[in-house]
Amino acid sequence: MDSLLIDHLGNLWLLDYDFQSETYMSWGTGQRDLLLISKKGEIVSQFDIPSDGPNRIGSITSLDFENGEVRILENPGKIVHLNGDGEIVKKIDFPVYGFYLNGIAGDPYFPFKNEIAFVRPEKELSQEDIDWDEFYETGFQKIYQQPILEVLDTMTMKSRLTMEFPKESIYQDGKFYNWMFPTVTKEGKNWMLYFRGEMKFFLYQEVDNEIVFSQVVDLNVVDAVPAVGVPFDQIDEYDELRAKSVSGNIQSIIPTSDGYFVLYKKGLKEDEIKDFDLNSMHGRMAMQRSNPYFLALLDDEFNLIQNDIQLPKGVIYSSFLSPEGTLLGLKDQDYFGVEEDRNCYYFIAISVSK
Repeated sequence: MDSLLIDHLGNLWLLDYDFQSETYMSWGTGQRDLLLISKKGEIVSQFDIPSDGPNRIGSITSLDFENGEVRILENPGKIVHLNGDGEIVKKIDFPVYGFYLNGIAGDPYFPFKNEIAFVRPEKELSQEDIDWDEFYETGFQKIYQQPILEVLDTMTMKSRLTMEFPKESIYQDGKFYNWMFPTVTKEGKNWMLYFRGEMKFFLYQEVDNEIVFSQVVDLNVVDAVPAVGVPFDQIDEYDELRAKSVSGNIQSIIPTSDGYFVLYKKGLKEDEIKDFDLNSMHGRMAMQRSNPYFLALLDDEFNLIQNDIQLPKGVIYSSFLSPEGTLLGLKDQDYFGVEEDRNCYYFIAISVSK
């Protein structure tokens, strides 16, 4: 287990690695503070994503780093590219007002044929037209039935929907689970989709100009804490019930040279969280540390090789591999009871027994 040391005081969280520029992208101390870091751990650029002025960028739904540019999916719907100095070099305004209920993991968008595909935003004429009470009563029933992706032709600005909502998901059982935090990962012509609270993901394939469901990939995790759902006429009870446990979740699906890593957490039951003070940041962080990371290994045809591999504790794992093909994990200084001047990222190699 080797490491990358980054000389930076305060918070630091690696988000992505760009092979073209051989540079990491990272959040810094502020909420909109971005750092670009060399393979050796040297900070080569640091800037704030502008929150006011003529180049203002709104809430950040997701972002990645590719070909030397930071790509941002903005909320409400817009795509923005920044160069390594934080200057806007490209912008795509969506033709209709669209908003996201929360941030999402995964890439901000994907090239698809001669178009681009991204997680479908909710559509309204404007923000002022949203009736939130009505939205929670009826909107989620519609969300659970609608396709996941919107595909936009950036020349004509015409769009369409694809990637049908998987019928095998718990979100199809007629209950309210709140937003499902859809995460899409693409590798070649394989598209993978997973939701909050499920220990399985959904594989899709490109067929002509559509992204079509292919199969369910189940991690066979038998002891994960299930997601909490309530009948739609009992939505008012949801928050109280959900606060009593933490559901199991897939954290990321990471393509490798010969298959896929799936990082997940099994969740925490009611009796496992009752002693944490969830009204304090310290208590919430302690609770998160008590919910360890596990790893499942899949081959390149999505066959499960092994699951329930518990990863080293005291490490917060990134959702991408290092340039050397290893897992990346930030040393949790609070877990080890230390306060160091540099942030340490471990390179964690996974060996598969044949």
